[in-house]
Amino acid sequence: MTYHTRRGIMGYHVKKHSRRTPFFLGFICGIATCGLLVYYSVPKLMVITSKSSLDYKDTIKTLESAVTENGWSFRGTENITEELKSRIDTDLTASINTISMCKAVYASTILSDSESRFSAVFMPCKLAVWEDDDNSVYVSYLNAKLMGRLMGGTLYEVLGKEASSDIDSIVSAVKK
Repeated sequence: MTYHTRRGIMGYHVKKHSRRTPFFLGFICGIATCGLLVYYSVPKLMVITSKSSLDYKDTIKTLESAVTENGWSFRGTENITEELKSRIDTDLTASINTISMCKAVYASTILSDSESRFSAVFMPCKLAVWEDDDNSVYVSYLNAKLMGRLMGGTLYEVLGKEASSDIDSIVSAVKK
């Protein structure tokens, strides 16, 4: 980049920037804006939350049935609220449960690929059923389609295409 100088007020040299300067400033601002968008939007996209049309207990029962009806194995339901109350003194009153589920074919395909074994940290798949302060019931789960796209390879093929469709079908049993 070349600079042109000229005498400014009181004899000081003033640098005149080339025509490329606005482009580079715009480029840097664009990168910063994209970075901020990713920083603030990706965490919200990682988890999908849907309002249930059923009460709390019926939501759990319906999801447990939907898991097996969609060809997944039901691994159990854990009452997070009661677990916390048994371990520490807490004033948590909201009902929060997790439903664990697995589809062996998907898990085997993913874990057979050495590049994808790190994803065992996400196994078994879980659905969270919880109540808000107004006693509305919600189901939250990891956005498998987005995770698959971000990680690529075998994870894209299994999570991004097959598992995400199955999980959406399971949750649709209680969606409003």
